Amino acid sequence: MNMKSKILTLLLVAISVATFALPDPGGGEFPCGGEFGPCPIPIDGGVGILLASGIALGGAKWLKEKRTNRG
Repeated sequence: MNMKSKILTLLLVAISVATFALPDPGGGEFPCGGEFGPCPIPIDGGVGILLASGIALGGAKWLKEKRTNRG
């Protein structure tokens, strides 16, 4: 691994640890509900979008590599 990827990995791990170290906001009640029904928040939290964008990016890179090696 080169230095750039090591720094990026360290930065991502540090951000993840800092996010989990935040205190609980408290409250105990749901932010919505009652007469409006359940919250319109996706269950997966955006993992589907992240997965789809990763597949699209990987496919584009694979297709570009395939086209450059052809000729």
